[in-house]
Parts: sequence; structure tokens; C-alpha cells
Amino acid sequence: MTRFCDNCGAQINEGKKFCASCGQPVPPDEPQAQQQPIQPPQAQPPMQPQPQQQPMQQQYQYQPQPVAAPQKKSMLVPIAIIVSAVAVIAIAVVLAIIFIGKGNAKDDEPPIATEGQSESQTVEAGERVSDMPHTLSNGWEGRYTGILIDDKAEDANGKFAFDSGVVYTGAFSGNSMEGYGIMTWPEGDIYEGEWKDNQRHGKGSQTWADGGVYEGEWADNTMNGHGTYTYPNGTVYVGEWKNGETIG
Repeated sequence: MTRFCDNCGAQINEGKKFCASCGQPVPPDEPQAQQQPIQPPQAQPPMQPQPQQQPMQQQYQYQPQPVAAPQKKSMLVPIAIIVSAVAVIAIAVVLAIIFIGKGNAKDDEPPIATEGQSESQTVEAGERVSDMPHTLSNGWEGRYTGILIDDKAEDANGKFAFDSGVVYTGAFSGNSMEGYGIMTWPEGDIYEGEWKDNQRHGKGSQTWADGGVYEGEWADNTMNGHGTYTYPNGTVYVGEWKNGETIG
């Protein structure tokens, strides 16, 4: 094996201990590793097949899921529907009762005559009517305002208007002008005094449109008895009267 000096690089002959060029000692040769004889490859015993592991089955632990409790349906809607239905039924019952009651009342009570109704229709006894067609005991027809009892004018201060424009205001009794009252005519005549059976009877005064005035006694709707008449020209007559004429 050829060697070289580690210091100068000169070739060192085999067996020399120093370099011939620089004198550098040559380190001893390292013993060569004894080469092991090459052994033929030994046959390896066949590998025993490892038992194949069974694939692990994933174990699932069954856990029962809690069953959700059924949610209670809101009771507000059914309750509201029930309440509404009950209210509607109650209102219908009340209206039916009122309607039936009014119907019975109309059957039991005499109707109130209004404008255009027949005078034969009556009102409840003691009820006051206004401008109602009516017929007095002597057959006079007009419009009455006052109290009616059994379809008869009974009022201390009623009113009876004739179609001709004559108006009586005063007492009524037995469906007649009876007592104190005032009658006016469209021409301007006025009578104020006592009445009996729809006639001027008793003491009273009449003023005519021409200015004449009579004050005294009346009977059967004319001047009868003692009275004073003042003529339009101022002349005054005081004396007895019979059937509307002076005596003597």
C-alpha cells in the first residue's frame, strides 16, 4: 500500500518510519480490519402470517333520546273563540227578548196616533199627545194637544186647532171644551171666558175684529142674560140679552 507524508506529501516507502524529504515521522499503519468471510445469505424462515386483526367495529352506545314533551297548544285562541261565540249568543238573546217585549207591549198598549193617523187610534190613558188628529164629542174634527184618557180629551190646559184656523186653548173635560178657555178666529175675533159642552156658556167676553166688545153672560153659545156691549163708535149698551139680541 503506497503512503504519502502528511507534512510534505512525499511518497514514503513501505516500512519507513520517517519521511525521506522532510524527516517527519510517519505514523504507524492502522491495522486493517480483518475482513470477515462473506457468508452466503441465510435463508430467512418464512414470516408467519400475523393473524389479521378483525376490524374494530365502532361500538355505538345506544342512548335513548329524550322524547320531547308535546307542546301544549295555546289555549288563548280557542278561549277567545268560545268567549266571542258566547258574547254573540248573549247579545242575540238580549235583542230577541227586547224585540219580543216591544212586540208584546205594542199588542197590549194602544198606539200613539201621529200626524196623518186616524183619530180613532188612541194612546195610553193619561198620556199627553201633541198635534194629534182628534174628534170632539160634538163631532168637531181638528188636531189636539193635551192629555187623553180613554181616547177622550181631559186636560186643564189643552189645545184644539180646527182646519179653518180657529184655535181653542183651555180646559177639556169629557172630550169637550169645558171650563175656562180662549178661542181665536182667523179674522181677529177673540172670546175669553167659560165654556160648556163645546159652547160659550157662563161669563165671558168677546172682542170682534171691528172693535166691538161684549162682556157679560152667555148661554148656548150666544149672548144671553145681562151684559154690556161697547160699539166700535164708542156707544155703550148695558142691559139684558136673549139669543144674541137686546131686550127693551
